[in-house]
Amino acid sequence: ALTNADVADPARLVRIARACRQLHAAERFDGEFNMFEIQRRYRAVVAERGITIPAGYDELMPRFDAAANALAVRDEGTVPCNNDLLAANFIEDGGRIWLIDYEYSGNNDACFELGNIWGECQLPDEALAALN
Repeated sequence: ALTNADVADPARLVRIARACRQLHAAERFDGEFNMFEIQRRYRAVVAERGITIPAGYDELMPRFDAAANALAVRDEGTVPCNNDLLAANFIEDGGRIWLIDYEYSGNNDACFELGNIWGECQLPDEALAALN
C-alpha cells in the first residue's frame, strides 16, 4: 500500500493517473455516487435524529452549492469511480498500480475522483495537472 509521499512521487503519480483513466474508461457501475445528493441525504438523517452538527456547518452550504454549480459547467457525464482514493487504497506490485477498497464506488464525475486523490494525499497544486 502506498503512502502520501509515495503518491507525490511524480513518476508514480503519472502511473496513478493512468490507472484512474483505465477505471474511468471501464464498463459503468450499477450505482451512482453523487456527492451532492449524498451530503444532503446525510444532513437530512442528522436533522431527523437530532444529532448535533459542528457549529457553522450549515453556513457552508452556499460553498457546497457553488462547488456543484462549478462542476456542472464542465459536466461531461459520469464514469466509474472508486470515490475513496486515499494513498493506502493504491497498491503497487512492482509493475502495476491497483485501486482497492470499492466501498464508495459508483459512477461519478471524474473531477471528484482526481480532486479527492489530490486532497486526501495532500498533494501540491501542480500535482492536479499530472492527475488530469
